[in-house]
Amino acid sequence: MIDRAAHGAPFPDPPWHSLAVLAVDDEVLIRNLVELTLRAQGAGVMTAACAEEALAVMADADKLPDLIITDLEMPGIGGIGLIRAVRSHPVLGQIPILVVSGSQDGNVPLAEGANGFLRKPYRRHELLLAASRSLAGA
Repeated sequence: MIDRAAHGAPFPDPPWHSLAVLAVDDEVLIRNLVELTLRAQGAGVMTAACAEEALAVMADADKLPDLIITDLEMPGIGGIGLIRAVRSHPVLGQIPILVVSGSQDGNVPLAEGANGFLRKPYRRHELLLAASRSLAGA
Protein backbone atom coordinates (compact mmCIF):
# COMPACT_ATOMS: atom_id res chain seq x y z
CA MET A 1 0.00 0.00 0.00
CA ILE A 2 1.33 3.43 -0.92
CA ASP A 3 1.46 6.01 1.88
CA ARG A 4 -0.79 8.64 0.30
CA ALA A 5 -0.47 11.10 3.18
CA ALA A 6 3.30 11.24 2.77
CA HIS A 7 3.15 11.75 -0.99
CA GLY A 8 -0.08 13.64 -1.54
CA ALA A 9 -1.16 11.45 -4.45
CA PRO A 10 -4.65 12.48 -5.64
CA PHE A 11 -5.65 9.08 -6.99
CA PRO A 12 -6.44 5.62 -5.61
CA ASP A 13 -4.12 2.63 -5.74
CA PRO A 14 -4.61 0.62 -8.90
CA PRO A 15 -6.01 -2.90 -8.45
CA TRP A 16 -2.52 -4.45 -8.53
CA HIS A 17 -3.88 -8.01 -8.27
CA SER A 18 -5.51 -7.68 -11.70
CA LEU A 19 -2.55 -6.05 -13.44
CA ALA A 20 0.19 -7.49 -15.61
CA VAL A 21 3.44 -5.51 -15.73
CA LEU A 22 6.43 -5.97 -18.02
CA ALA A 23 9.73 -4.98 -16.35
CA VAL A 24 12.57 -4.34 -18.79
CA ASP A 25 16.12 -3.74 -17.56
CA ASP A 26 19.49 -5.21 -18.49
CA GLU A 27 20.57 -5.09 -14.82
CA VAL A 28 19.25 -8.26 -13.20
CA LEU A 29 19.22 -6.74 -9.70
CA ILE A 30 17.03 -3.83 -10.82
CA ARG A 31 14.76 -6.16 -12.78
CA ASN A 32 14.39 -8.40 -9.72
CA LEU A 33 13.69 -5.40 -7.44
CA VAL A 34 10.92 -4.20 -9.75
CA GLU A 35 9.49 -7.71 -10.00
CA LEU A 36 9.55 -8.31 -6.22
CA THR A 37 8.07 -4.89 -5.47
CA LEU A 38 5.16 -5.37 -7.85
CA ARG A 39 4.55 -9.02 -6.95
CA ALA A 40 4.34 -7.97 -3.29
CA GLN A 41 1.44 -5.73 -4.32
CA GLY A 42 -0.21 -8.66 -6.13
CA ALA A 43 0.66 -7.77 -9.73
CA GLY A 44 1.64 -10.33 -12.32
CA VAL A 45 5.10 -9.53 -13.64
CA MET A 46 6.87 -10.51 -16.84
CA THR A 47 10.54 -9.60 -17.28
CA ALA A 48 12.94 -8.93 -20.12
CA ALA A 49 16.62 -7.99 -20.24
CA CYS A 50 16.38 -5.77 -23.33
CA ALA A 51 13.88 -4.09 -25.63
CA GLU A 52 14.03 -6.85 -28.23
CA GLU A 53 13.28 -9.48 -25.58
CA ALA A 54 10.43 -7.32 -24.28
CA LEU A 55 8.84 -7.19 -27.74
CA ALA A 56 9.20 -10.98 -28.04
CA VAL A 57 7.65 -11.49 -24.58
CA MET A 58 4.65 -9.36 -25.58
CA ALA A 59 4.29 -11.20 -28.89
CA ASP A 60 4.14 -14.54 -27.05
CA ALA A 61 2.13 -13.44 -24.01
CA ASP A 62 -1.37 -14.73 -23.32
CA LYS A 63 -2.16 -11.35 -21.73
CA LEU A 64 -0.55 -8.09 -22.80
CA PRO A 65 0.93 -5.99 -20.02
CA ASP A 66 -1.14 -3.22 -18.50
CA LEU A 67 2.09 -1.29 -17.87
CA ILE A 68 5.65 -1.40 -19.18
CA ILE A 69 8.45 -0.28 -16.86
CA THR A 70 11.69 0.12 -18.78
CA ASP A 71 15.23 1.33 -18.43
CA LEU A 72 16.69 3.50 -21.20
CA GLU A 73 20.30 2.42 -21.40
CA MET A 74 20.27 -1.20 -22.57
CA PRO A 75 21.94 -3.19 -25.35
CA GLY A 76 20.20 -3.24 -28.72
CA ILE A 77 17.55 -0.66 -29.54
CA GLY A 78 17.36 0.46 -25.89
CA GLY A 79 14.50 2.05 -24.06
CA ILE A 80 13.83 4.77 -26.65
CA GLY A 81 13.63 2.10 -29.35
CA LEU A 82 11.18 0.15 -27.20
CA ILE A 83 9.00 3.22 -26.67
CA ARG A 84 8.96 3.91 -30.41
CA ALA A 85 8.16 0.28 -31.26
CA VAL A 86 5.32 0.12 -28.74
CA ARG A 87 3.85 3.49 -29.70
CA SER A 88 3.88 2.62 -33.41
CA HIS A 89 2.19 -0.77 -32.90
CA PRO A 90 -1.59 -0.87 -33.47
CA VAL A 91 -2.27 -3.15 -30.49
CA LEU A 92 0.52 -2.22 -28.06
CA GLY A 93 0.36 1.51 -28.67
CA GLN A 94 -1.96 2.33 -25.76
CA ILE A 95 0.03 0.51 -23.05
CA PRO A 96 1.35 3.03 -20.48
CA ILE A 97 5.15 3.19 -20.25
CA LEU A 98 7.13 4.23 -17.19
CA VAL A 99 10.82 4.92 -17.82
CA VAL A 100 13.33 4.44 -15.01
CA SER A 101 16.84 5.71 -15.62
CA GLY A 102 19.81 7.14 -13.81
CA SER A 103 21.57 8.59 -16.81
CA GLN A 104 18.93 10.27 -18.96
CA ASP A 105 16.95 13.48 -18.79
CA GLY A 106 13.26 12.63 -18.51
CA ASN A 107 12.26 15.01 -21.30
CA VAL A 108 13.50 12.74 -24.10
CA PRO A 109 11.50 9.61 -23.19
CA LEU A 110 8.43 11.72 -22.39
CA ALA A 111 8.69 13.39 -25.81
CA GLU A 112 8.91 9.93 -27.40
CA GLY A 113 5.65 8.86 -25.75
CA ALA A 114 6.49 7.57 -22.27
CA ASN A 115 3.81 8.26 -19.65
CA GLY A 116 6.19 8.77 -16.76
CA PHE A 117 9.83 9.06 -15.74
CA LEU A 118 11.53 7.99 -12.50
CA ARG A 119 15.19 8.69 -11.84
CA LYS A 120 17.38 5.92 -10.42
CA PRO A 121 18.09 5.29 -7.66
CA TYR A 122 14.60 5.24 -6.23
CA ARG A 123 12.79 3.77 -3.26
CA ARG A 124 10.13 1.10 -3.59
CA HIS A 125 7.31 3.46 -2.67
CA GLU A 126 8.53 5.90 -5.35
CA LEU A 127 8.34 3.12 -7.94
CA LEU A 128 4.79 2.25 -6.90
CA LEU A 129 3.76 5.90 -6.94
CA ALA A 130 5.27 6.50 -10.40
CA ALA A 131 3.68 3.28 -11.71
CA SER A 132 0.30 4.34 -10.31
CA ARG A 133 0.60 7.73 -11.95
CA SER A 134 1.57 6.19 -15.28
CA LEU A 135 -1.42 3.85 -15.13
CA ALA A 136 -3.72 6.76 -14.24
CA GLY A 137 -2.38 8.87 -17.08
CA ALA A 138 -1.09 11.53 -14.71
